[in-house]
Amino acid sequence: MAQKLGSLIMVVLIVMAVVVMTACGASAPTDKGVFKTRGGGALIFDSTDGVGDQIEVRGAISAIEADIVIGEVEKDGFSLLLDTPQVRTVTFHGDGSVRIFNPSLPFGETSVKVGDFATGTKMHLSISVDQKKDSWSIIVTNGNAALVYYQGPFGATKVESIRFSTPVTADPPRVRATITNLILVR
Repeated sequence: MAQKLGSLIMVVLIVMAVVVMTACGASAPTDKGVFKTRGGGALIFDSTDGVGDQIEVRGAISAIEADIVIGEVEKDGFSLLLDTPQVRTVTFHGDGSVRIFNPSLPFGETSVKVGDFATGTKMHLSISVDQKKDSWSIIVTNGNAALVYYQGPFGATKVESIRFSTPVTADPPRVRATITNLILVR
């Protein structure tokens, strides 16, 4: 019974994510991508109301392209989480740093600063995962300037889902972020 309830809840959450993404201008799955936001469509994350926001897309994802604006950010910031099933994250922190978390990093480190950003600035995020080479690359640009370039070990054999998220804790820090031109590639 508990497994059936868990499965039902998961189906409801996936349907809700699709409905939310569709309401925000996301299209149905395409031949090249899992989702692609249409012209003018945006995913808006805002925890200033005291509730964290998170959208999850399940399935094997090999690349992510998106334009992102972090309008306001405190503390832990806005994150893109890749569930492998262990989580790997790219987080835009309140101090203006971009950090990755990966439990498979060498030398016992799990969190590394990979760049800086400014709030209110439109950035282009590009992430690709090479499962055969067990590596990933992250590029964040602001116009022609590269803010982040990281390539390194991934430590996973597959990506099961991705999540875009403000902190979802009780009384989360203030975070506002907007994602447009989102493409998720299988």
